[in-house]
Parts: sequence; structure tokens; C-alpha cells
Amino acid sequence: MNNIDPHTLLLLILSIYSIAITIFYVALKISRRRKDNNRFEKDTKEEIPVKSSRIIDANLRLTLAELESKIQGLNSELTERDNENRQLKARIKELEKELEENIKTNNNSEEQVEDRSQSKLTKMIVRKYYAGPYNNDANSFYSVNDVPTEKSLFILSVNSKKDLEANVEIYPDAIDKILGCKDLLDGVCDYSGIGNVLIMEKKGKAILKDNEWRIDKKMVIKFVEK
Repeated sequence: MNNIDPHTLLLLILSIYSIAITIFYVALKISRRRKDNNRFEKDTKEEIPVKSSRIIDANLRLTLAELESKIQGLNSELTERDNENRQLKARIKELEKELEENIKTNNNSEEQVEDRSQSKLTKMIVRKYYAGPYNNDANSFYSVNDVPTEKSLFILSVNSKKDLEANVEIYPDAIDKILGCKDLLDGVCDYSGIGNVLIMEKKGKAILKDNEWRIDKKMVIKFVEK
């Protein structure tokens, strides 16, 4: 120690003193920070419950207000639906009445239609006669029967019992016979063509005179190849 320079010794002492002061300052600052942190934590712990309770209260109020609003909306919707249901029920009753009236009207219309149909049916063909070959000399059919016979070639369709006119057509069962002998059409039909198929283009007409059916207008028939 005696060999140390006084100047160096002074510098050493000052350095130690400076280090000590620095350590003291740092320790003091750390202590203050701890105190500040403790205070902040304490204040925060006290403030958080208060803020939380305020937030919860505000949320509850908001939720209650929303619920009240929704309940009011639902009540209004229920009221509207009740009114709609009442209107629908009233409309259904009206439609049921209209349906009943329509059914009655339709029934009456159907009865009228049936009456008209029956009246039309009475005007339609009520009887058919089956005629054989035509006698050109006497200007009448050789035979006219109420039912078909082996000699039947034509059908006379009378519109009513009092009518003196009849439509003249080919008797379907006699077509093969006529195809084999076209002369059977003489006096009753005007025909043309050649073939094995008979096509009636126009019906003929016969009138009842002196209790004999006489041709007034001839049928028009065409023969074609099949």
C-alpha cells in the first residue's frame, strides 16, 4: 500500500464511491417501481369489479330492452295472424256458400242438358230399315225390313217416326257382295273407279211415297285399290 501513488489512490476511492452511489440509485429506482406497481395493481383490482358490474348492468338493460321489443313484435304478429285467420275463415264460409250455389246451379244445368239431350235424341235416328236391291222399273226397293236379311244391301235411317225421309247408306255386311257385283248398286248409287275398297263420299236420300221407299238422291261411291 505504501508504494501506491496518492493520485491513483484518490482515483480508486472516487471510483468506489461512484459505484456505490450508482448502486444506491438503481436500488432506489427499483423500490419505487415496485411501489408504483403495487399501487397500480391495487387500483386496478378495485376498478375492474366496478367496471365489470357496470358493463354487466348495461348489458342486462340492453338485453331486457331487446326482449321487450321482441315480445311486442311477436304480440303484433300474433294479432295480425289472428285477424288473417278470421278473414280466411270468413272467406272459406263464403266459398262454401258459393260452392253450394254452384252445385245447385250445375245440377239444374245438368238436368236441363239431360232434357235437351233427350229431346235431341228423339230428333235423332229412332229407327232403321234394311233394304234389298232396287227395282228401277217400279222405282222402289224390292224389299224393306225392320231387321237385316240375306238380301239386305242398304240401310235406311229415319230421323223420326213421322218423317217421310231417310238417309241411305251401304249395309256393312253387304260390302263383299257388292264388290262382287256392282250392278247391285244400280238405281241407288252413282259410282266410279276400280278397286277392292268401297268409299262412300255422299249419303243418299229416300222418301216414303205410297207406302214405298223411293230413291230421291243417289249415293256417291268411289272404288279404289287398297
